[in-house]
Amino acid sequence: MGMCGVSGTSLMFLSELLDGSGEWETNPGCVSSPKSNEYMGSPHLVYCEEGSEISSQYYNEKSIMFAKSYICRFLPHVECPEVYQIDISENEAYDYVFDLRFYKKYLNGDYAHPDIVKRIDESNLDLSDFPYLSKYSSPVVHWVTNNVKPSHDYVRNQYLRMYDNCQLYKEGINTVKDVKDLTNIDEVDKLDCSYDLENMKRYTQVHVIQYEKLFIKGIDTNTIFDEYKEEIKEYTKRNDNLLSSFFDRIEI
Repeated sequence: MGMCGVSGTSLMFLSELLDGSGEWETNPGCVSSPKSNEYMGSPHLVYCEEGSEISSQYYNEKSIMFAKSYICRFLPHVECPEVYQIDISENEAYDYVFDLRFYKKYLNGDYAHPDIVKRIDESNLDLSDFPYLSKYSSPVVHWVTNNVKPSHDYVRNQYLRMYDNCQLYKEGINTVKDVKDLTNIDEVDKLDCSYDLENMKRYTQVHVIQYEKLFIKGIDTNTIFDEYKEEIKEYTKRNDNLLSSFFDRIEI
């Protein structure tokens, strides 16, 4: 089995549903972050990325092959009977996934070098007015290393700038490298909604899942995930609450 979708399309959560890792309230079976509703994914995931190779040494009948883009590059090398491809080409899905990525990766990822971690710890920075931030996230690193006062304005400006850049990327105005240079963060900027369906079909059965159907609208996708509507609904509700609270704070 395989799964493909850009970061932010909730594949980690879906992979845990597939293999029954545990209960779904926080982080079934794996270490994760309940604060940001983040899941680590099934212990059977085999991660494929550009420049890497996958072989039967790492992939077996229990494995879930996972790629953020163009999984068809790896399909010729393993026997993978079916692949779930998450499609975010619709504007509503694209924007929603961007928001999730910004919140979970930029605001709640740990980007600090060990030396910066020490500086943050010693700074005693008051983040009580920033419940949407993790202690070692990119905004905190910026504030501490530049010795500036934390502000919601800074976070709002970063959100608007990155959102605009992602829209440019979607429209094909800039190359991946250009967008990466503009946004200065690699998980939020490269929101690539394209995939090579015909090439994938040469090697496996492909289930294309429209993100907005599965998560935003909660309607049937004619896939195995229709069996988990209640779990997916609750997961999406937690994401909605996180985003709503965040946008209220930064006044968007």
